[in-house]
Amino acid sequence: MEFSYERNKSLMIKRLFVIVIMIFLVACSTEELPTSEDFEVQIRAVNETAKANQDIEVITELINISNKKFKIGHSDPLITIQAFDEHGQAMFEYIVIDNVGLSHQFKPGETYNPKKEWYSDEKRTIRLETAGTYQLIGTARFSIDQEQYKLHSKPYEIIVEN
Repeated sequence: MEFSYERNKSLMIKRLFVIVIMIFLVACSTEELPTSEDFEVQIRAVNETAKANQDIEVITELINISNKKFKIGHSDPLITIQAFDEHGQAMFEYIVIDNVGLSHQFKPGETYNPKKEWYSDEKRTIRLETAGTYQLIGTARFSIDQEQYKLHSKPYEIIVEN
């Protein structure tokens, strides 16, 4: 009987060891999805002042402020733009989607601007018809492993003159 008990004990220890190793491997291979705090959306105009009813060149960027890399899926534009007047009234939001199903391997600390990367000679512009002070807000929409993200930039102030 003693032989059988020692053999069962040995098998039990081996099985326990295998289970512990499997749990460790699964835990190490499972990548944690990022949170919204891992990214920053930025929007700015090339010039802080503009003329009413003329094109205003804007730059939008998504920044990976984490120390991890992620493969993001998105459409073009990655970041839509909304303008608000002095009273907080929404003027417009550019939501024309040119392409869908785009992806990018986002490196730690990287600033990503698809327009600059794919269409280096194409400028992104908006137009405000009346003079005033406006707040521009960019909204980035993308996914990572089927998880959807919608992030907003801090407001960017631009003055439009006649």
